[in-house]
Amino acid sequence: MTEDFNYLFQYIEKEKLSIDKTEFLFQIQSHPDYPSLLSIVDALTFFNIPNGALELPSSEIDNLADYFVALLKVENTQPQYYFLEKKENRYFFNKNNKTFEISRSEIESRWNKYVLLIENSEPQNFSKKSSKSKFYYFLPIIAFLLLLANFNESIATKLFFLFPAVGILFSIAALKDLFGTKAKIIDSFCNMTASTECSTVVESEKWKIFKIINFSDLSIVFFASQFIGILLFLLYNESNMFFSIQQILLFAALPVLFASIYYQKFVEKKWCPLCLTIIGITILENIFITVLKPTFAPISTNGIILFGFVFISVFFLWLNLKALLTNHKNLKEFKIEGSRFMRNYSIFKNTLLNSTQIAYTESISSPILLGDENGSLKIIVISNPFCGHCSKMHTIMEEILHKNREGIYFDLRFNFNENESDEKSTRIHHKLVSIYLNQGQIAFREAMKNWFENKDEHKIKTDNNLLLNNVETVQILKEQFAWNQANNLNFTPAIIINSFLFPKEFDRKQLSYFINDLIDDSNFFLNPSLVLNEF
Repeated sequence: MTEDFNYLFQYIEKEKLSIDKTEFLFQIQSHPDYPSLLSIVDALTFFNIPNGALELPSSEIDNLADYFVALLKVENTQPQYYFLEKKENRYFFNKNNKTFEISRSEIESRWNKYVLLIENSEPQNFSKKSSKSKFYYFLPIIAFLLLLANFNESIATKLFFLFPAVGILFSIAALKDLFGTKAKIIDSFCNMTASTECSTVVESEKWKIFKIINFSDLSIVFFASQFIGILLFLLYNESNMFFSIQQILLFAALPVLFASIYYQKFVEKKWCPLCLTIIGITILENIFITVLKPTFAPISTNGIILFGFVFISVFFLWLNLKALLTNHKNLKEFKIEGSRFMRNYSIFKNTLLNSTQIAYTESISSPILLGDENGSLKIIVISNPFCGHCSKMHTIMEEILHKNREGIYFDLRFNFNENESDEKSTRIHHKLVSIYLNQGQIAFREAMKNWFENKDEHKIKTDNNLLLNNVETVQILKEQFAWNQANNLNFTPAIIINSFLFPKEFDRKQLSYFINDLIDDSNFFLNPSLVLNEF
């Protein structure tokens, strides 16, 4: 399966849904089953996007919606997912920003059963970045062009800026993995034939010197030095001297260019189209300067010092920036691998079953149940309205209940000791329990949310006829506290799943990753000791 998710973003955009692409990709890449279809489904669910993965015969193609993603066979490679759009019984797909028509018979011949469907149940105000925000990206370019217009130089001299500017862009493209840039067009350009592959050449270290500095480093330093250098020389009105210096450097660079070609042809035996383009830009620069400035201008010591300072400064700045980018890249990969490990259900279940086990007894006469009370998954949460971490746990609970409207419920129990509590604490606990008893779980959840957000009891909406300090409220709080004490649960928040405490090795925020697995794991709700013996 392809790891390019452009087809998915096309589908999401067609459904007028807006998501954070960076976070979306992280959710997919950190999934234990990445890059399977399950990782995509779970990532969509994480963003509360209704979706479904189906296995359908080709005879059902005509019954599908106007938009859908299908897994199609590709000759001489693995099947790939395509976003297909149906218009008046004609089918289209997008590739490399171009739309192609595909016949119904071809879809059927390449059909590979699996289909992904997305539904936009709650239309959003979907809009691309505003023109105002895009304008900000052009401000530096506009400022630079205005500065350039003030120089009393020929058009040809000013046009020279294009060479280093384009050279910098291609150098960054060659180091796309380091910069974390993703572009389908670059990948297609680099892999246009079986003998071309940019990453193999750029990341190669078969020559020892490449462990220190490689062709890509030299190109980005060289072009950046040129760009800054010509700007400074124009400020000093010494453009002729700059071009004389460049003639010498470009001539000296010829052995490096030939070495790059030799390395690609005979050492790596792969061509790098981006590297060849950079070589072409360097040769064009040489030709341009030769035609533009056929007469060699004298070079002063100050000119050599100035350009030398620029080159050395850019060189050391790049080495430091490259080190930062490399560390960032490594940390990002480590975070993804670590998250993939921590989201593995088997590891979570094994860790959970080896955590502290408590006495799992139904001793609360009137429990506070939130969610689907008939659900198979029950999670006990010990909470306290005055606990900062409980506020975060309440947010986690609400997110889980919002994503899973069936199959799960929380049994919320307060850790309230009436003998050691002040009047405010007593009022808040009694008011919250009374809201649940008299107004139901929706009003209770809203009151809890309101309290944790504002910590103002006057903003907790209650029924005017609400009775506080009634016998049932007091009895529930007493039973909850007694149950907590009997099981040595003196801290909040505490999470109990099937009589086992939520393992401390996991962050509470990660609980949402395992909800669907817990609901579907029928063996987990057998006798806990029997389940434990399986491990």
